[in-house]
Formats: sequence, structure tokens, C-alpha cells
Amino acid sequence: MVRGLPSVLRSVSANSRAPLPMRAPRPPRAQSQQAPLDVGALSPEQLNQLRKQLEQEVKQLSDNFGQLRLAKSKYDQSGDSLSAMTAENDGKEVMVPLTQSMYVPGNIASCDEVMVDIGTGYFVQKTVEGAKEYMKRRSDFLGERLNELEKVILAKQRDSKMVLSVLQSKIAMMTKDGPTAGAGALAAAK
Repeated sequence: MVRGLPSVLRSVSANSRAPLPMRAPRPPRAQSQQAPLDVGALSPEQLNQLRKQLEQEVKQLSDNFGQLRLAKSKYDQSGDSLSAMTAENDGKEVMVPLTQSMYVPGNIASCDEVMVDIGTGYFVQKTVEGAKEYMKRRSDFLGERLNELEKVILAKQRDSKMVLSVLQSKIAMMTKDGPTAGAGALAAAK
């Protein structure tokens, strides 16, 4: 088991055909909910370390965002595919995927009900309309999580830019005071 990743992201990254669990990860608390940090009181080395940490968090959150968006699009595609389940397609020959690149011929047995993968290897028989509702609910849920996560990413990016601005102003002040005073800070900022 991969630790450190929310369960949705483990299943998406471990196997793109793996089922998604019922819960999506909650985004981490926004910086505004934590105790405020006086970045003006930090040294240039500490500011640079904080900037790097924020950039790393933004990258990780952006990766998570992409994986959640992929999961949402799979639910959307599954919902759209259910539109082809009409009475005139009953008994029609189709290609059934065994893997992403291997298919076998098959026939549609019934257009009234489908088997829905609800996660961890469990399947539920649902009507086509019930399956469409399920796919829409899951897609809407992931859409809400994506909106929340986007807000967190934007806040982290804003914080990173603010820290960089403070770092640059401190370096500029140090270089005005003397060329040797800012040398260490310049090396730390790179």
C-alpha cells in the first residue's frame, strides 16, 4: 500500500482501471486557518526554505488535482456511455475490453440493467437510469472536491509569491547595506 496519498489517488495511480473508493480526499487546511506566520521576521535562508516548501506543496497538490480530474472524467465518460444502452442495441455484438489494449467479441445481453463497479472489486447491478444517477453523483462529488482543491492551490501559490517578494526585498536591502552582507542571502535564494 502506498502511504501518504489519499485512497482515491492510490487507486488511480496504482492502476488506471482500479475502482475508486466512495470518498475523495479532503484538501489540506488553508494557510489562513493555521497560526499566522510573520514572514518579515524570518531570515533570507528561512524564507527561501519556506518558498521551496510552498512550491513543493503546490506541485503535489497540482498532481493530485490532475488525478482527481482524470477520475471525474472517467465517471463522466461512463455516464455518457450509458446513453448507448437502448432497446435497439439489445443483442448487438460489441468488443469487450479485457485490458486497455486487449478486447474480445461479446453480445449485449440486456440493455435494461448494467453492472456498476462501486470500488474494491464490488459490483452492483443497477438499471441504466440508476447507473447514470450514480455516475452523475460521483462526478458532482469529485467536481466539488476539485473546486475546493483549486482554492487551496491558489492560496498556496499566492503565499509562495508573497514569500518570494519578501525574500527579494530583504536581499535588495542587504545588497544596499554592503556587497558582503547580501552574498550569503543571494546564494541561499538560488
